Amino acid sequence: MKAPKIYRKKGGFTLIELIVVIAILGTLAAVGYGPIMDHLNDGDRQIASSNLSNISTALIDFNTEVTGYPSDETAEQMQTTMEEAGKDFGALQGNNSNCYFRQLMVRDGSLAEKIFFAKVKGVTAEGDNKKANGKALQAGENAFSYVMMQSTDGEGYRGVTSRGACPIVMTPTRKSNKSFTGADVEFDLTPFRGHVFVLYTDKSIKDFKGDKQVKENEDDDTIGTLAVDIFPENAKTGESKADRYTILGPDLK
Repeated sequence: MKAPKIYRKKGGFTLIELIVVIAILGTLAAVGYGPIMDHLNDGDRQIASSNLSNISTALIDFNTEVTGYPSDETAEQMQTTMEEAGKDFGALQGNNSNCYFRQLMVRDGSLAEKIFFAKVKGVTAEGDNKKANGKALQAGENAFSYVMMQSTDGEGYRGVTSRGACPIVMTPTRKSNKSFTGADVEFDLTPFRGHVFVLYTDKSIKDFKGDKQVKENEDDDTIGTLAVDIFPENAKTGESKADRYTILGPDLK
């Protein structure tokens, strides 16, 4: 008489065990995704903040030497300077921030295009530093928006002026290649995972994500609007002066 066969369980997981493991891994991935992506994005945010600091230095030097921040008025002076030097960096005034940032390069010929880099949509690499023949800060070589004010006569733009700190450069705004008022500013919350950087005339750089002052749009969480207190208030009424400011978006690809 043959002995009965003994069936042993083969190695491996049962279907139920596999489902449990997959569920656990999915939960861990969902919990860890945010912190991991934030950590990976740290470098991009640091580059943006560091370059804002460099832009701040260039703006302060320009303001000291030319007596005013880049504007339509200073464009005439910088145009003369550029022509006398036999150079052509491109337009020094217009409806995007690249034009006015070129004025900084006219004043300081050694200023590198890479300080205008930040990893936002439409900007994929640092500027190639080619400035001659109108190639300074071409489309896609600048990620920062420039803050100005409407001229009193309604013609053109003038540099910001205030006794206190005024916002002067910011990133990442949603609009590009056009001007819009401070009251209409919207930010793209995807490049820096909700962080928005604003440079002020007192050289301070504010991260509005950290201060929880960026409010998400109810219909689209990729859009953010800044709290009105980013702009100076009217001393008498306490209301924001956001509508008095003009923001020029960068020329993006």
